[in-house]
Amino acid sequence: ICRMFPPLSKISIFFVTITAVRIPLVFAFGGVLSRLLPTFMWLEGGERRSARGVSLAIGLGTLAVALPMGAVAAAIGGPAVTLLFGEAFRPTWWLAAGGTVGVLLATGSIIMQQLLIARGEEARGLVAWAAGLAASAGAVAIAPGSATARCVVGLLTGLGVALFALVLAACLPAATRPRAW
Repeated sequence: ICRMFPPLSKISIFFVTITAVRIPLVFAFGGVLSRLLPTFMWLEGGERRSARGVSLAIGLGTLAVALPMGAVAAAIGGPAVTLLFGEAFRPTWWLAAGGTVGVLLATGSIIMQQLLIARGEEARGLVAWAAGLAASAGAVAIAPGSATARCVVGLLTGLGVALFALVLAACLPAATRPRAW
């Protein structure tokens, strides 16, 4: 059980790193996410094929942004976090990279959830998030290494599975709903 709980200093470094990654996203996406729902509802009123195309574009676009940004974070994340929060919070290169990729996967997943809400298929999103949670817990339980390394593996595994499941859910045919009397 002791293997599951890292020292408090490691927990602080993990959370500070995730916070540092989220700062630019808050500024970049400030009010964008709340404005996506009406756009997706408009799109949903159109041809179903275009909604599938948008789903795939969001999923692939998320990966196309997350992976190179993870490489950038591996190179400059440690110094950037140190500049913002001090030397005591300097993350390893893999924590900076993993945290960055994880936050970007989460952002893409939230956008995909908005698309499912616009379609009236929130339950599919719930299933996708549950699959991500299960995958994350499994990864943390079986991954080797320190508790921090297992948390990063769990973060990436869970959010990767959730994003995949959300894209898949959005590409499936619309669920049939009973007609009103």
